[in-house]
Amino acid sequence: MSAPGVRRWLRRNRVGLVATALLLPAALLASLSVSWFDYQGRQGVDAVEVDRGETGEYLGASFRLLALESYAAGTPEGERYGVAEGTELVVARLEVRPGPAPAEGEPTRCTVDAVEPRPGGDRVWIAKWDSETDYPEDRDAEMSCALDGEPYVLEQFFLVAPGAGSKVLVQISAFGELPRVLRLR
Repeated sequence: MSAPGVRRWLRRNRVGLVATALLLPAALLASLSVSWFDYQGRQGVDAVEVDRGETGEYLGASFRLLALESYAAGTPEGERYGVAEGTELVVARLEVRPGPAPAEGEPTRCTVDAVEPRPGGDRVWIAKWDSETDYPEDRDAEMSCALDGEPYVLEQFFLVAPGAGSKVLVQISAFGELPRVLRLR
């Protein structure tokens, strides 16, 4: 193709070429960023572990595990709550006492996960917004983790693999503080 032919072709296709140059990196960034935060949160952690009933401090807030119950499919409790076959419902109730209001730029929200420590890497389950079962949810309990405000009870639901319910710890984290986390057993 001659130089005038190349220029003509570029001029005819300039809109498509510009769109490709802009949209391709944007699509790549959008598709990778979805998993990036989960990936970062699952890297090695510097965990402070606290026994059930004791209070752990994280980002100025106090956390205490009040109850950690599991209901497996196929058990009488699992049947009563309608736990799906091949899963186990884990219900965590925490007492949260936020500390002083976080400074500008510090996290105000936290993430609660169920973690099964395993050699070679922990197995992690994220909390559900509801139990997806017939478990009677506490309407007075909060469903999301905040590091500011008044003291509250936090209730979180996890659907985990069968047999994992008795092994899980409750992990509190905030994205800006990783790899430091608080684990309640």
